Amino acid sequence: MNKKKLLIFIDWYYPAYKAGGPIKSVHNIVMALKDEFEVSIITSAYDLDGLEVLEGIKTNEWIQDKGYSLIYLDKLHQNKRFLKELVVENSPDIVYFNSLFSRTFTLTPLLLSKKLGIEKIILAPRGMLGKAALEIKPLKKRLFISIARSLGWFSHIYWHVSSALEEKEVKNVFGEQAQVHIAQNISTSLSKRQIDAELLEGKLLKLIFFSRINSKKNLKFAIEVIKKVNSQNVSLDIYGPIEDKIYWAECLDLIKGINLSITYMGVINPKNLIAVLQQYHYLLFPTNHENYGHVITESLCASLPVIISQNTPWRDLEKSDIGFDLPLQIDLFQEKITELLHEEKYLYQNKVDAAYDYSRKYIVNESFLEQNRKLFQL
Repeated sequence: MNKKKLLIFIDWYYPAYKAGGPIKSVHNIVMALKDEFEVSIITSAYDLDGLEVLEGIKTNEWIQDKGYSLIYLDKLHQNKRFLKELVVENSPDIVYFNSLFSRTFTLTPLLLSKKLGIEKIILAPRGMLGKAALEIKPLKKRLFISIARSLGWFSHIYWHVSSALEEKEVKNVFGEQAQVHIAQNISTSLSKRQIDAELLEGKLLKLIFFSRINSKKNLKFAIEVIKKVNSQNVSLDIYGPIEDKIYWAECLDLIKGINLSITYMGVINPKNLIAVLQQYHYLLFPTNHENYGHVITESLCASLPVIISQNTPWRDLEKSDIGFDLPLQIDLFQEKITELLHEEKYLYQNKVDAAYDYSRKYIVNESFLEQNRKLFQL
């Protein structure tokens, strides 16, 4: 029996990593389904900053990697003619897109796929229809959505969402008739943590923020919280690519001139992620919106408890003893962190153990693989 052909479009793919969650989501889908489908990926030859071709790759030709095919396109080949050649050459049964607003890696090939009569077209908006996401460059996005709806660009496709919250976001924008399939993102890494004695015994409460740095992720709020805590016994290390330089300059202005430990640490290489996360007591992530929140799940899978906003699908965390989801009020975050400065060691150890158990049950779970498998079945 011949395998069905699955063609995936994504703006960035490994060895690119600065775009974070979507790359991991797609990679995990590919690893899970490559034996059942003939998988091919079309992506760019650059990382999120788009400055230089990724090191060690061949461009503009199909290559084989661990049971699937992929092609990295340089800027010269990111055009309608070449994209059409690739789609026709591949002759896919299913095409899967991973952005709403990408002209090159969603809109152009999606419209081509519809004209070519591809059997099944799936689009994962990756949180781009959330309120906070739509408030970034809102006029441009509203215009795009208005045109898309009037011309039916996204009609007769399947939407892949990771939660009921994201399903609601899709239907709010594209109507109740939108065909939406919920399949939680596949996670593969799980680490039972042995807490470093120095971390457990020390007086310093070590917090980590790691994400792309832009207004949606709400780093300024996290900095304001630490300033209000105003303790030499709290540190905040910041990791992530600087996506919005103006926003980052505003963050630096908040940090300037204060005698507190708030430090930018650069970007975490994915290979070192678990080791880095396990150097901290809590993730601090007061995000304005997440449709899924890879930052959160990766922390929990590394047995790292979290302090997050309520703008994610991960709620009622205190009941599971894995952290806290709080309304976006600086006073509430400040009070919680101040309280955690005096947390008993055994209570923290309980949270670490609970994070591992919770991840095994609710994040790294075979049922989510089956949800994704059904999404791609014809």
